[in-house]
Amino acid sequence: FCSSPIALLSAFCVYEATVGVFWPAIGSLRSKYIPDAGRATIMGLFRIPLNVLVCVLLVIQGWVPLHSVFSICVACLAICVLPLCILRGYARRRRDSEGLLAPSILKIHDLEVGQKSSND
Repeated sequence: FCSSPIALLSAFCVYEATVGVFWPAIGSLRSKYIPDAGRATIMGLFRIPLNVLVCVLLVIQGWVPLHSVFSICVACLAICVLPLCILRGYARRRRDSEGLLAPSILKIHDLEVGQKSSND
């Protein structure tokens, strides 16, 4: 892989920034969309496949070259893109059918109409 200290530090900083954005975002989404009564159960069920995948990758890591393990991880992440695209399309169609504006468009629209923004 890479042996340049600058490239490694840069990659580490990017990774830490994405993790730093991920956890607060997932926490707010979790509180918004998963009911309090079943949150622990639902999150526990979603952790099962993740833990199985981690265990499998840790076991095969000794038998399979490291680049193949990373390739498997990349393939799993690529597979996750398909449901993401489907859900985004569903949300966009739902928003359009209900006549809702996207949050960024809503802020611009409010300023054009003359309403005060929440920051004022």
